[in-house]
Formats: sequence, C-alpha cells, structure tokens
Amino acid sequence: MAAVKHRILIYTTCYNVLDGVTLTVRKIEQELLACGHSVCILTTKSGNENNTHLVEQHQNRHLLFIDNSIPIPFFKDPKKRDMSYHLGFSLSAKIRDHIADFAPTLIHITVPDCVCLHMIQYARANEIPLMGTYHSNLVEYMAYYGAAFVKPLMRDFIRHQYSFFQALYVPTSYTQKFLEEEFELGTATKIGIFGRGIDLERFSPVRRSSKFRRKLNISNDEVLICWVGRVVAEKRPNIFANVIRRLHSQKVQFRAIVVGAGNFEAELAALPNTDFLGWLSGDDLSTAYASSDVFFFPSAVETFGNVTLEAAASGLPLVVEANCSGHLVENDVNGYSCCSDDDFYEATLRLVTDNALRERLSKGSIKLSLQYENKKVMRKIIKHYDQVTEQFHKEYGGHHVNRDTIYLQKKGAFIGGTCPRSIVVQAAELIFVILFLGMYHSHSTLLSIINFLSCTFGPITNLFKAAKQKYPKEGTDVETKSSKSGIGNMKILYIIVTLLARLITIEMRLESALRSAITRNLKPDVGTSARKNRPDKD
Repeated sequence: MAAVKHRILIYTTCYNVLDGVTLTVRKIEQELLACGHSVCILTTKSGNENNTHLVEQHQNRHLLFIDNSIPIPFFKDPKKRDMSYHLGFSLSAKIRDHIADFAPTLIHITVPDCVCLHMIQYARANEIPLMGTYHSNLVEYMAYYGAAFVKPLMRDFIRHQYSFFQALYVPTSYTQKFLEEEFELGTATKIGIFGRGIDLERFSPVRRSSKFRRKLNISNDEVLICWVGRVVAEKRPNIFANVIRRLHSQKVQFRAIVVGAGNFEAELAALPNTDFLGWLSGDDLSTAYASSDVFFFPSAVETFGNVTLEAAASGLPLVVEANCSGHLVENDVNGYSCCSDDDFYEATLRLVTDNALRERLSKGSIKLSLQYENKKVMRKIIKHYDQVTEQFHKEYGGHHVNRDTIYLQKKGAFIGGTCPRSIVVQAAELIFVILFLGMYHSHSTLLSIINFLSCTFGPITNLFKAAKQKYPKEGTDVETKSSKSGIGNMKILYIIVTLLARLITIEMRLESALRSAITRNLKPDVGTSARKNRPDKD
C-alpha cells in the first residue's frame, strides 16, 4: 500500500486566511505534490484570494471553493481580507460533481463543522476512507465569548462527527490526553499524534536585520519583545498588556512589537514602548521574528503553537503558557512556561535584564527546533494516509458499515447514531449555525434587532401567559392541534431569540471588560475557568 499514489481531498474552512491551521495544510499539500500524489483543497471563499497560489500551481493540485458559505460579519473587514472568515453550510450538487471528478482515494477533514457532516455523508456513500487532524479547540473558545453554557452541546456535536473518522491525529500528547478525558474520544475513534513541522531555512537567526530595527528606531542594545498571532480575546492580550505596563512602570529598558490583527489592535498599539506592525507574512514575518530578542505568547487555547515553534527556530527564548505551548519549552533551557500573570512578568523581566541568560536560552531554542524539520514531520502524514487506506480496505473490507459494527460495541462511540445527519443532528446543526452567526454579528445591527425583537416578542410572551390561563391543560376539547402547534413554535422561536440576545449581550460585555483590562491594566474575569485544561488554532 505504501507505493500507492494517493488522491487526497483536504477540507479546511478558511484556506486563504493564513493561520496555524492553513499553514499546516499548505505544508502537507507541498509534501504530497513533491512525492507525486494528487491533492484537492475544499474550502470557503475566506481570506485574501491572493493567498490561493502561495503553493505553486501544479497539475496534481486542485482547489474547490464552496458556493454555499457566507462571511462571518464579526470577522469581515474589507480593509483586512486576510482576516475575513466564512462559514460553510453544505455541499451543492455542483461541488459534489467536482469532487466526483477529482475521485479522491481518501478524505482528510481539518474542522468538525456543518460541511464536515456533509463530507462524512459523501465519504460513506462512496466508500472512501475518512480521517481527520485536530487543530482548533473550538469548544473552549466559547468561554472567551460568554457562551460557556453551549459547550456541552458543541462537545457532543463534535464528538458525534469524530466517531465516523477511522483516525484522528492530534499535534501533542497533551492534546491527546485532553480529548480522551474531556471528550471521551478514545472509544469513539483511534487517536494518533501528528506533530507540526518548521521550514528551518525560512525561520532562522540569520534573518536578523539591523535595517528592520533601525526602521523602528530600535537600537542594537535594546531588548525587543515580540508577540505574533491574532489579537483576539482567546489569545489573552490582557496578559501581554499587563507585562508591558509593569515593565514600563519599573523603568525597565525594552521595546515591543505586535505582529497580528484582530479586535484589540488599538489597545495594544497604545501600549508604551510598543509598535503595532499588523499582519506580516513571508520574509517580513521571518525578519520580524529573528530581529527580536524575546518571544511572548500567553494564549492558553493552542493545540500546538506554530508561532512558538517559528520563534524558537528564529533563535528566540520563549515565554509561553504552561499547558498549551509548554511542550515546546524546557524551563531555563530555551525559555519559561508560565501559569500565572506574575510568572509571565518574572520570566520576561529575567530575560530582558540578563543578556547572558538570553543568549544561552536562544541556543536552546535553536536546538529544539531541529527535531521539527518540516520534511521529516510532513512525511509522517503520508504514512498515516497509507495506514488509514490500508486499514479501510483490508480490515474493514472497503465498507464503513464494517467499522461501525466494531465501534458500536464500544461505550461512547456513535452517541448520535450511525447516521451522520439524523433529524436530531440536523436540528442541532441549525441551532449551532444560528447561535454562531448571532454571536459574531455586528454589534450595532444586533442591538437594533434585539430592541426590535424585545418589542415584538414581549407581547408574544403575554400571549403565552394568556394561552396558559385560557387552556390550563393540554388536550382539552377547547385546545386544538393547530393552536398547540402555533403556540409551541412561538415558544421555540422566543427561546432561540432570548438565547441569542443573551449570547450577544454577554459577548459584548466581555469584550468591553477585556478592552478595559488592556487599557487600564486590570485583570478581567474572562475564560479563567477554561485556563486549566484546554489545548486554538495551532
């Protein structure tokens, strides 16, 4: 089987948004093509279309853009196309025909969303091996947007999908343990480890540039602290802001740069001694890393931490969150893994003020990165493709139902049944889409809608009360079937609207609190309950 030329269909939501997920997908894509395989990327029309062909065009490379997707308004900014996300809903007949024309020999899923359900159906209907890789801890994101109460529903929704995968490959043993304990996925699918690779020529200390530093008026003897990543709540920019302000208040000599984009750009740009560079890529990003002296990354929702590995390869000592990026850090060898705000401050202070320590830990980071050389790591995913394909045909006889029979005997598998999109799952899918769109919709529009709906549904609430008084018992001669159905539907609609209003209001309040924390150096109560044990976009 190892000599088989694969035709791999990879579904990833936002291919043209350059984040940890899509950079990993592009590395896999390049390795497949280099080894003579064929690859087709299925994605939405997210991000900047100029990023479509960063991987060189090749006769074995194909791209399909889902025609049934819409922008997420909260993340849509015409001025920042690189950060514009779309949400896909389903596969049209046209897209299904294109997939059939490509004739995949294996389907690889990177995100368990609504389109994933349709891809599962397609794989099962056409008896195509199915596997996935785990990149983003979507469930724990909810804690940062005031929606922790939807986590159980999301957890079951995602677990239902993973039950159909022959294998799910995660980036670290920490993530594997997390999924087995929190999601109970160990009995639903096979969980293996597929790490992340780094291009050691692109990310290297030799990229350090005096010109880059002079452009920002940073002298050679000033220590430069670097942040790279999305500037959003779940990355915990408030911790970065706290450390920068404390260093400044103690009159420590330092400079800082922020590379990224997101909701809190203005707040971080206003920090003392800090330059906000926006989104960088290619050589500009490599130069920014290598021209810095300390890497600071407090995000606690990483599944791997691609930016942390890039910083290490660039020769930077690391200051990161203990659980999620801590696997890339050996304390006092190449950096420090931190649990509290004070830990982040003390570690950064030590590195900024001790040149010899910084130089020693820099060497440790370079040494660490050598074991993650890109080609070495990416070849492992092709071995996983070989194994999944061989297992499907030899062990399961080329039929998904044979695997179902085995896993149905295991407790925790197929919690939603062996039909990927049963009526119940479709209902959950619909609620998920409504909540997701509602939570991320533009604030001004939503406030108007909420005000309108509160006026509209306020009287309907009174109708419910009146109906209850008039018809105290269901099934009386007076209550007709149609009236029951009408009032029931209104109740469901009212519940959904109320839930949306709650989501939006809480999310707005949390964002406001985080802005205040960054600006005033406070500690907001955002996601603290989720800090302990959850691996984001890697």
